[in-house]
Amino acid sequence: MTTTINLPLRGMPGGLIAQASPLPSGWERGVEFLSRACLEPERAGPCPVGYEGEESTPEAAQFQAIQLRQGVACSTLSRLNVGGLASEALEISAEYMLGLEMMDGAASGTNPSFTDATLVAVNCATVAEAIGCLEAAGAVALKGRLLNIHIPPGLSVHMPSTVRWDGNGYVTPFGSRVIISSGYSGSSIFATAEIFAGVNIYQTEEAVARATNLDTGWASAAGLVCFDPCWIGEAETTIECDAGSPGEEDR
Repeated sequence: MTTTINLPLRGMPGGLIAQASPLPSGWERGVEFLSRACLEPERAGPCPVGYEGEESTPEAAQFQAIQLRQGVACSTLSRLNVGGLASEALEISAEYMLGLEMMDGAASGTNPSFTDATLVAVNCATVAEAIGCLEAAGAVALKGRLLNIHIPPGLSVHMPSTVRWDGNGYVTPFGSRVIISSGYSGSSIFATAEIFAGVNIYQTEEAVARATNLDTGWASAAGLVCFDPCWIGEAETTIECDAGSPGEEDR
């Protein structure tokens, strides 16, 4: 009889969850994100008299947490902790599912996503060109606030050598954090303000099917990725490297 070995799983570095800032406690009930990244500053001389500028009023954006589930089925003969296996697998696959949600917002139906992006460049021949256009537009839109560049895995190999790993993630010379998520796809590169994300595995279930001798485990989690949606930039490239859109079973 062969021996069943439960090998540990590892997620990809530099992804969405790894690069995001943490969310405050209670985020599972949803987040009202106060939009401040695009507030307009004012310039004045050394001795201004009076004030004639217009005040900026922050707006609130609503983000709802989505449900993430992962199932694992093993033979009862293996005597494995299938609930633990499902939980372990979900810790990795959550990155993929939150990346999908950033792409289209389909699970929540209302969360801001890349579908709301403003097109700033088309027919970019290189990833470097696309990043440059996004950073130029983002510098104006966000007024120097932190910028995140979002690159699909299929385009990541084309990143210029000026994008370097600093020990925590990829960063451009301008200082933008580069996020490469397994859930991203297509030939466009996106840019947003700072990203916040969280995953909370709150339940595991196990069931035994005696007729088939299968032990099934499920893990469930709340997941949320949010950002200031006041500006989302998109740069289209001419580089074609897309595995295709995920099916409904992936959502």
